[in-house]
Formats: sequence, structure tokens, C-alpha cells
Amino acid sequence: AGRFTEALQVLETLEDRGAGRQEFSLYRLLGEAYMETGREKKAMRSLQRALHLFPQDAASLSMLGILYLQAGEGDDIALGFCRRAVVLDGQGSEHWQRLGWVLLHFHRPEEALAAAGKSLRLRRNNIPATLLMGKVYTMMNKPYPARKRYERVARTANPASRYFAEARRCLAAPDTAGGTKNG
Repeated sequence: AGRFTEALQVLETLEDRGAGRQEFSLYRLLGEAYMETGREKKAMRSLQRALHLFPQDAASLSMLGILYLQAGEGDDIALGFCRRAVVLDGQGSEHWQRLGWVLLHFHRPEEALAAAGKSLRLRRNNIPATLLMGKVYTMMNKPYPARKRYERVARTANPASRYFAEARRCLAAPDTAGGTKNG
């Protein structure tokens, strides 16, 4: 979150000066920085502006999908945004990873696992996708592969990140604490 906090200072200065008001990328970057620093409402507004300027932006769509899901603004809308993002840009690892999180929310573990796998094939070190795989395996009652994913996140994520904290929490949970290989 540190680099996003620094980025916000620069991006907000540009927005205040009116620089790049016609550029959707300013609003997409603001949206991402707001999202990563926990300012969901501001993130939604910025991403909506980005999409108003460039409706075919897959990154803005997938981020907005996750934000709609988190805010309870419409699960079906969230799924639609994320599906549209992967149709527009099937090579975006983050789009697949975000689609996977929405599918997990809908209790569709096989589809969520496929989306996480696609995300990791596109970018092997995608930490949120690795965490997602752990969550999916937990939902599928497969503690051994879930634990392996959580351990990988705990080894590779920034210790200050929410992904590291979530992986450590999941490793301490009774459903992944065991060492059995049933899965």
C-alpha cells in the first residue's frame, strides 16, 4: 500500500490542476491507488470516470467489478464487469484473478480455480491469484493444496501487505492447519 499512497499524492495533484482531465488513465490510476489504500468509494468514482472516457478499459472494468462486489452494489453487475474485462483483454492476469474472486463469492469453485490458474499462467508470481487458489482449495475441502498456496503467499508477499496477513491467518485456521494430503 506504500507505493499507492505515494502515487495518490502525485495523481491527486494532477487532478486538482486539471491536468489530464480528458485522459482516462489518470482516473484509472487514481481508482487503483484508492482501491489499494482502502478508499473504495473514491475508487469507484474514479473508475467510473475512467470508463465514461474509455468504456473498453478492461482494467477499470475488473477493478470496478471487485469494488461493486465488496460494496454490495450488485453481485451480478460485478460478475458481468469481470467477465467483460477478460473478453476485452484475455491476457491480463489481474482481470482473470479478479474474475476468480467474484466466482469464489458465487460458490463456483471449479470456475474460480480455472480463472486463478489462467491468471498464474499469465503471470506466475501473481500473489492475489495464489491466495485465491488457496481459498478455492479450502472451499473444496482440500487442505493440503490450500496450505501449499498459503505458504507460498506467506513466503513471497510483502510482510506489510494484506495478502501476507490473510495467508498467515489462513495458515492458522483449523481447516488448513493439518498436514494431510487429501487433495
